[in-house]
Amino acid sequence: MSKEKVKKFVKSIQEQNKIIIAEWDAGGDDTPCWFSITDNKGQKQEEIKQYEKYIDILRDCIIDTLDLPNAGEYYNKGKGIITYNNGEVEIHYSAKEFTNEYEEDILEFNLEDKFGLLDYQHKANIVFSLRYGESEESIYDLWADRDTENQDNFSIQVRILEGDNIAVTEEMHAYYKAQFEQIGKRYEAELGGYFDDKILCEVVISYNEKDELGKGFLKIDKYYQWQRIHEDEIAVLIS
Repeated sequence: MSKEKVKKFVKSIQEQNKIIIAEWDAGGDDTPCWFSITDNKGQKQEEIKQYEKYIDILRDCIIDTLDLPNAGEYYNKGKGIITYNNGEVEIHYSAKEFTNEYEEDILEFNLEDKFGLLDYQHKANIVFSLRYGESEESIYDLWADRDTENQDNFSIQVRILEGDNIAVTEEMHAYYKAQFEQIGKRYEAELGGYFDDKILCEVVISYNEKDELGKGFLKIDKYYQWQRIHEDEIAVLIS
């Protein structure tokens, strides 16, 4: 199908006071791009399958014009409206390009243990972890509105290998959390800061079991993101 026919299709949809919306979530070995057609209030959706031959060409144009990735750890997530203007098909869009990096630090750390939880390490896997920042899911979603105000960022996970269950009380939770927060204050203050053009988005601090010398260690997992934001930009899909 010629691109002139696609132009006529977009112009016809526009003249009917309808809107063509495109959304994409590209990267990580895939380049999905979805379309919908609504009324000019963005409410009533029209069956898209009948326009599939036009949509396929518009999809290819978006992928090529915006250089959407389809491999590796580079991502592009966005949304836009396709319009006809002075003989050209354009997309008015907002998008976020980003890539993620990870670093790990190990710190020697002697966890005070007045409740004796570490005495159970021979019969249970016990993991202490403190988390600052957003999860990958909310990082990747430009339009996410997640209420994390009441989520506890510290957890004690106990997986029994043998014997009876081990109860973790609120008092125990608060006691161990306070020790982790003393270490975590530094990393919490660094969240959102730039390091070599990358943003520190998330930090997870976890406690490793004591080694044969009786030393304990903290593992600091740091997640960085490079990003470029496009807001209300216009690109020509078909000239």
